Amino acid sequence: MKEYKFEGKVSKYKFKTKEQFLDKFDDLHTIDEEDNLIPNFDFSIVQLGHVILKEAEFNKEKREQVLNTEYSQEYLVDAIWYLKDTFNENGELEEKDHPYGWKTYSVDSKIKEGNGIHSFAGINYQENKF
Repeated sequence: MKEYKFEGKVSKYKFKTKEQFLDKFDDLHTIDEEDNLIPNFDFSIVQLGHVILKEAEFNKEKREQVLNTEYSQEYLVDAIWYLKDTFNENGELEEKDHPYGWKTYSVDSKIKEGNGIHSFAGINYQENKF
């Protein structure tokens, strides 16, 4: 049985708001004559949104909530980018990079081990991040 080799790159991003993410998401597309978004290349995105940082606490005896759930202020997104090989004018393979304008929001350098709070099935984040 032939072993599958993942050819893409994965990355994790942090945006200030969902709207900021959606603006960047729209930039990955062109719009056809019927106003449909058509991806400029292959990718998959998972919107994690505002993740829970701290669970709510309850007093079971009094049946009341003591502390509220604490959510992240930032809007989190994970992505797989299926980027084609590109070559420079000397015919040398160029290193793959984030799509234009996305690198600014990447948190890859802050995650030194593991997969973070989300992973794509069967894809090791540490081995496949930018």
